[in-house]
Amino acid sequence: MTGVEAAPPPGDELPEIIAALATTLTNLISGLLLVPVYIVAIRSFVGKKRSHIPDDYIFRRIGRATISAYLAGFLMLFIVVCVFVAPFVPLYWMVGTVDGLMLLGVVLIAVLLSVILTAFVWICFLFINHTIAVEDAGPISALRMSWSLTQGHRVRLFILAFFLAVVQSVITSPTALLPDPLGFFVMLPLTSLLTILSLAIFARAYVAIHPEKGAIRQRLST
Repeated sequence: MTGVEAAPPPGDELPEIIAALATTLTNLISGLLLVPVYIVAIRSFVGKKRSHIPDDYIFRRIGRATISAYLAGFLMLFIVVCVFVAPFVPLYWMVGTVDGLMLLGVVLIAVLLSVILTAFVWICFLFINHTIAVEDAGPISALRMSWSLTQGHRVRLFILAFFLAVVQSVITSPTALLPDPLGFFVMLPLTSLLTILSLAIFARAYVAIHPEKGAIRQRLST
């Protein structure tokens, strides 16, 4: 016994790297494939097409809209991460100078501020996919338009989003008590149904607060 653990054989490291790359690639591809589905769903809910989905909703600039939504999602993720981390940055200089209950209080304030700012930014960019799907906005324009569109409505939108999150949690949480794989097969349709319901509700909210309610539906047919 030398006290030094032997390094894993080189052949064992390669499969782990390949598995990690494969998982990352799978997530990226699946996310990319889901984006056009969300775009078509948003167009259908905004256009109030319940019996069928018009061809224009499926094929109209779907490639451009998919790329724009994907890029806007990355930009939003970057902004959210920066906002989430920002309140904790001052703690770096406080370590060693503040201790005890004061340090605990500062940490709690940083956590609370981080949660509030993250929720605020998420609400501000709630309609980036809607502006891309309906108004053919680019990534930067979608962020700017969503920010402007939510002004004056952010508190109500937050309450709506919080309520939907609570409802989804209450409905899906009991499935965790079911044995596998039964819990998975029960949770999957419930989650899908609640996701569709949320998309429909937020699409209606988008139309309700939009200053050009009639015009946005006409754009879907042009």
